[in-house]
Order: sequence, then structure tokens, then C-alpha cells
Amino acid sequence: MFNRLTLLFCTIFLLLTACGSSKGSGNPTSNDSTDGRAEFGGRRGIPAEGSSQDKLGSLMIGHAGDYKLPQGTVKTPDLEDIDIDSDASRSKPEIRQAVEARMPSLRRIYSDYLKEKSNISGKIIFKFTIVSSGEIIDISVISSTTGFPEFEKEIQRKIATWKWKAIEGGNTTVTIPFNFIE
Repeated sequence: MFNRLTLLFCTIFLLLTACGSSKGSGNPTSNDSTDGRAEFGGRRGIPAEGSSQDKLGSLMIGHAGDYKLPQGTVKTPDLEDIDIDSDASRSKPEIRQAVEARMPSLRRIYSDYLKEKSNISGKIIFKFTIVSSGEIIDISVISSTTGFPEFEKEIQRKIATWKWKAIEGGNTTVTIPFNFIE
């Protein structure tokens, strides 16, 4: 235990030392940065804002500081945005409720794509048919503004796996938009 703790502190010390900026002497208490602030140490031992120690320290204590982690929002469609065929066996509220319960799977995919391509956003409109057994058939992209066909295909594959409650009755064809907001 002692060896791991010692190694951790040595690693942190080396990282802090190595992250010194080209401004200043690297001495944490020196006050020779160009803007008159201490590169590290500042007031009450707080690193100068924007310094490499400030950024590293923010990451080490769990704050993102200047670094933005990729995360996005997938807006749950409103009832009026959902279109169903006139002889549908399922209602719009039922469809919306089921979609809302499955939104975390789409958010995960979106978040994973944002890690690699941070500029993905837009609306994808899907059309699919839910058969009485609860499976989805004939799913297709009606329109998309994301500009990333591979992302659209991944979302389409996920939606195609959704299982719905089996019902007595016929099929329901749904047209539904998903808004991906960065």
C-alpha cells in the first residue's frame, strides 16, 4: 500500500513539474510570468487561471476545467411530431412512452460518436412498422440533417432491435423524428 501511494505522489509531482509552461522558471513560487501572476501558487496556493497546473489540477480533482467532455442530448419527440397511419393499432401516447423508455440507448450511441466526431448534430426522421407481435419491420431513414450516414445507420440498427408489447390487432406504421443536439 505504501509503495503504491508513494508512486502516486511521485507521479503527480513529476506531472506537475513537467507541465510547467515556457513562461517562468518552473519554480512554483516564482512570480516572473508575463502578466505578473505566479505561474503556480498564485493567491493562497491557487494556480494562475489558465495555467497548465490549473488545467491539470482541475482534471485531477474531477473538474473538467477548460476541457469539455463530449455529451449530447437526444430530444424525445413530442406527441404532435409523431405520425401514425390512420388505421393504427397503437396510439401516439403509447408509442411516445415506449420510445422515451428506450432513449438512453440512443444517447449512448450519440455520446460515443461525439467522442470521435464532435460536430454531429441534427434531426433524423425514421419510418418503421411495428407488427402485432411487437417487432419492427421496414425501418428506413426518411430524411436527415446530421451529415453522417454511418451514425444514422447505427441509430437505425438500434431502433430496429426495439421490442414492443405484443397486441391483438394489425400493424402500426410510425414516422418519428429524433433531434440530436450537441
